Amino acid sequence: MSQEQEKSNLKVEGADALMQEALESLESRLSAKDESPEKEEVQDSTEKTPVEKAPEKEPTPTVNEDVHSEEVTALKASLAEAEEAYKKKEKEFKEMYEQFVRLNADFDNFRKRNAREKSELRKYGAETLSRDMLQVFDNFERALGTLGDASDSVREGIEMVFRQFLDIMKNHGIERFEAKGQPFDYNRHEALSTVETDEVDPDTVYEVFQAGYTLHERLLRPARVVVAKAPAKPAQPAEAAQVVDESSSAEEKSAPSQEENEGSVDTNEES
Repeated sequence: MSQEQEKSNLKVEGADALMQEALESLESRLSAKDESPEKEEVQDSTEKTPVEKAPEKEPTPTVNEDVHSEEVTALKASLAEAEEAYKKKEKEFKEMYEQFVRLNADFDNFRKRNAREKSELRKYGAETLSRDMLQVFDNFERALGTLGDASDSVREGIEMVFRQFLDIMKNHGIERFEAKGQPFDYNRHEALSTVETDEVDPDTVYEVFQAGYTLHERLLRPARVVVAKAPAKPAQPAEAAQVVDESSSAEEKSAPSQEENEGSVDTNEES
């Protein structure tokens, strides 16, 4: 019996809770309806009476805006410094590049000059020795001219040595150049004397006393030569007659002086 009573009590309590909730919801609805007309009246009154707007005030800068402006100013200053540093570095780079170009050009000129000097040293390093050897070669050539009574075998042997000497000199760039019959060139010829002749044109090499040589197209020794010049023109007939007249008149003037001398000699003998 006790369990049934407990069940009935629980049912009663549940019903009471439901009733309490229903009453609370009803009271909330009634209170909402009572408040709604008041709100509508308040809205109508606000629409009918216009509210004057307060004058707009300029916005005062906040702390965040001040910080932002300071950052912008600092960024502008750093940008100006960076541009100035960039211009400075660009100027330094241009100066270094121009210096590099000049140094490169100087080095290139030095390299070419060094190569040219080496080439000239290889070509003309033995110039002094070659010039001294030419004196021996001249004597050797003169000796060939004195082999009139020598046998043919001796002459052929000496001539063969002479040709071999010429070939060796040619292999080393020493060559003889022809001078006889060539126009006189003061860069290659040394005039020892002149001769009047009509066999060749004036200012032409008539005879060679000493041959000239070149070393790799550079003059090693000039040729010593005799230069031809035009012969003197004969005197004209009128000039010759004038010369004869002058000589006869001179003889006539000298004749009285001789007679006077003879008279003076006779008087001296009588005394």
